[in-house]
Amino acid sequence: MSPDGRDLDGLIGERMFGRERGRFTRIHEALLEAGPPPELPASLSRAPQVAISWVAVTRGTRLAGRRLLAAAAAALAVAAAGSALLLTRGSVEGPPRTVAMHGTGVVPTAQATLRIGARDAAGNWLLTLRVRGLPPVPAGSYYEMYLTSRGRIVVGCGTFKTDPGTTVVRFDVPFRLDEYSGWVIRREQPHGRPGPTLLTT
Repeated sequence: MSPDGRDLDGLIGERMFGRERGRFTRIHEALLEAGPPPELPASLSRAPQVAISWVAVTRGTRLAGRRLLAAAAAALAVAAAGSALLLTRGSVEGPPRTVAMHGTGVVPTAQATLRIGARDAAGNWLLTLRVRGLPPVPAGSYYEMYLTSRGRIVVGCGTFKTDPGTTVVRFDVPFRLDEYSGWVIRREQPHGRPGPTLLTT
């Protein structure tokens, strides 16, 4: 630093670049041109006092910059968490809802609940079926769930077998559910022979 404190590098250091350094350079030059106020005590116009004030300004600017960076990082973290949550769920449409199913005269004690989840980004509805009271089927037979329209079976949604107690089965179906009026579960026989309807909505 020069004896009169006019060396800017000596005041703010050599690690400040770009717009911030240009701004401090213009302010420094304006202060040098104006000179110290005549009403101030002579001790305040000495170089060490000027250097201390520049250090304080520099530290304040750096502290404000750190706070801005911290706030920006926090905002990005919140946005990333929201995006991650959305991608994890993968849902774009509709709240979950539950449909009750009851047994027909073939198995009057059977019952089931069908939870219709949200529609995912690919267009599939996520279904969870909890069924109770359907006996295990023999080899070659299985249960199948169907969508109906006006009481008529239209399209199959998936097949399953049961254990004693409650059986939980999950399906993905791509159909537009608002085009159908109900659900049924039927036992299918070997060789493709249709069996009786066991559960319906």
